[in-house]
Amino acid sequence: MALNIILKIETNLNLITKKILPRQINGLALILVTTTLISCSSANQEVVKSENQLSVSEIAKELANPNTDKSTLTLNLAHTSFTGDLPKADKQDSFVMSFRPSFPFSLGDGKTFAVRPSIPFNYSRPVFDDGDFENESGALGDITTDIFLGQSYKSGWIFGRGAVFTLPTASNEALAGKSLNLGPEILLAKMTDWGVAGIHTTHQWDVAGWNDTRVSFSSLRYFYAYHLSDGWSIAAGPEMTYNWEGDSDNRFALPLGVGLTKTVIISGRPWRFSFETHYYVEQPEDIGPDITFRFKIAPVVRNPFSKYFK
Repeated sequence: MALNIILKIETNLNLITKKILPRQINGLALILVTTTLISCSSANQEVVKSENQLSVSEIAKELANPNTDKSTLTLNLAHTSFTGDLPKADKQDSFVMSFRPSFPFSLGDGKTFAVRPSIPFNYSRPVFDDGDFENESGALGDITTDIFLGQSYKSGWIFGRGAVFTLPTASNEALAGKSLNLGPEILLAKMTDWGVAGIHTTHQWDVAGWNDTRVSFSSLRYFYAYHLSDGWSIAAGPEMTYNWEGDSDNRFALPLGVGLTKTVIISGRPWRFSFETHYYVEQPEDIGPDITFRFKIAPVVRNPFSKYFK
């Protein structure tokens, strides 16, 4: 089994390098440049000054804190290969890029408030229609946002709750959810000397829209970070999902994940780079994810809205 996993990883890395990255390099470059300009603007120099007072290991620990008050602009690149019983399901793959700005506000006494949108761009995603797969690409996806209130305790425990909603913003009809979804979220984590571990769970129902299919969808992300030295961490955050409206063979997806994170200081500014591999031990039978590779880039920036919460 281990050999099969290694061979799958090698095959998918070759696919990313030879097939997908050349097609997306212009779009990725544009967003990377834009993100860099925003994060390195003169208005953010106060962030550089404040972070220079901390070591890179201290900054890495703070960025791993799910209740941090550090603002970041996270670019998440995800390549997924699929498997399943549908014809040619094991030959399908997707490439999705998402942008997730996070501007949390410290409310004092360990409390933090944040609104965190996740804006996906579907560069390549398979859609099964009329007995065959079609590759849909070049589309904005449905935007998911959470409104989060966290509380950190002196014992190291962190508790968070809030609401999550998905807007039907997809520009490609084949990839659109066609409904406004809404539901609760809960986070529980423990900060320790070695790192952090926790879970973050959400559930969404459709509350409006034009989709004939009902939505009742749960997710549970388990995350961990084991800090090493010099800003290095062993860290990952795989997300299991459960579709309550699916048939019994197409509801559950369970990944096992491992990853490596490096926090660096570039021109006085903290940047967080991470790479994760998620291997799915359970997935929907028709078609479901097999292996996902994630690469994230996250510079720390100034919160432009912090003055309104002082």
